[in-house]
Amino acid sequence: MPDNIIEGMLETFLGYMIPEQGEELWVYAQEVVKEAKIKGATFKESYIDKAEIYTWLAWQDEPGRQIHQAIKYNILNPQTPKVQGFINWFKNLYDL
Repeated sequence: MPDNIIEGMLETFLGYMIPEQGEELWVYAQEVVKEAKIKGATFKESYIDKAEIYTWLAWQDEPGRQIHQAIKYNILNPQTPKVQGFINWFKNLYDL
């Protein structure tokens, strides 16, 4: 993970950028992905976080945006408290 504390991949970290108003749909996306796996979805178990974030993004206006677009258009919110440690470290590292 970008914060070197929590296990996972980039998509795990992106889950922390889900805005509060999208939280209920985020929980539902996670449930749907688990159910899809039970019903035979062939993604690797290690990619469950990818499946969850892209499922949630598919349900946004407009569906299928790439990650950078989702951040740019505030679909994902980089200002949430859970990601601020990484954002501050990154800005400090690159003098931004």
